[in-house]
Amino acid sequence: MKKVLILGGSHRDIPLIETLQKLNYYVITLGDRDYYIGHKFSDKYYKINFNDLKSIENIINKEKIDYIISGSGEESLYNSALLAHKFNLGNYDKLETIKLVHNKYLFKQFCIENNILVPKGSQNYKNLDFPIIIKPQTLSGGRGVKVVYNEEELLEELEYSKQFSEKILFEEFIEGEILAYSIIIKNQKILYEFLAKDKTYLNPYLISTASTYEDDISSLKQDVEKIIKKLKLVDGAFHLQVIKKDNKLYIMDVTRRIAGDLFPYLIECSDEVNYTEMVLKAYMGLDFDVKKDKKNYVIRHCVMPKTNGIYQGLESEIEYCLRLDLAKKGDKIIDNIHTHTNILLFKFKTYNEMNNILNNINNLVYAKIKD
Repeated sequence: MKKVLILGGSHRDIPLIETLQKLNYYVITLGDRDYYIGHKFSDKYYKINFNDLKSIENIINKEKIDYIISGSGEESLYNSALLAHKFNLGNYDKLETIKLVHNKYLFKQFCIENNILVPKGSQNYKNLDFPIIIKPQTLSGGRGVKVVYNEEELLEELEYSKQFSEKILFEEFIEGEILAYSIIIKNQKILYEFLAKDKTYLNPYLISTASTYEDDISSLKQDVEKIIKKLKLVDGAFHLQVIKKDNKLYIMDVTRRIAGDLFPYLIECSDEVNYTEMVLKAYMGLDFDVKKDKKNYVIRHCVMPKTNGIYQGLESEIEYCLRLDLAKKGDKIIDNIHTHTNILLFKFKTYNEMNNILNNINNLVYAKIKD
């Protein structure tokens, strides 16, 4: 049985772990966080940090690893690529390409130079119009992100954002629909594409709900194809967050890894497609093709507690087809706007049925909290 090392072990990596095991691989995960529940799903794990490259190299040699897979995180992706290139254990973009794609400022400059639609941005806010969104350049997941409406607010919030990264990108804030666009690249072409609508709940910078979506995204697709060819992206996943305003589709953030919070299961349940398998085979440098069956309408919902307190369990008035608990009864919630207690998938027969639930989902599905 061939061995695969995933630089990750959080709940976000569970789709990778489970799919590898279905493909008959021995899966080893790593990560030093106590809350990494993905380790419970793997065949073996090491409690070490992603950035401890010397220890990872020792594991590669000791375990005789056949392939290295990136977990759901930018640090994991870069280190996976670095090690895969060094030991010839996978198929990744060049390191300079990964650095460009995952640095918000460098990627924005690339897009502007190639007439790809992105919000106006700079490392100097003086050239921009308010409202402005402050973004740490190398992080994702909403950490350190703030929208400000004048210079006084900006200078105050800048200190908060710099706790996450000294390098800051300023963008003119565009308010509109948030979309997620996930594709699989093969031979520098889009082999498969999936569009979702993202929604926030208590925290405007943290996506809590995503659902199957349909729209005309031909202009976005043209921009993405241009990115693929200009950067000569290798086979595999490419995930984008997009803002739609006045029928214009602005690319906000991109990554060459899977999206987190079980987003791959949303894709696979919606289209009954082998998405995670394609991602994995691309990382391994193996041949793959798309196997797509029928269209379903699906909501992936991350439950966010309305208040701090003691978690008492989940209440759902809707039947779910998948549930992952991130909290257990008795856990103390101290930062509810950055906490997810559960992740669930709901499947519907029609688009309208899904949307009716989507508009009221935080009242139908919620965490029970005791003061």
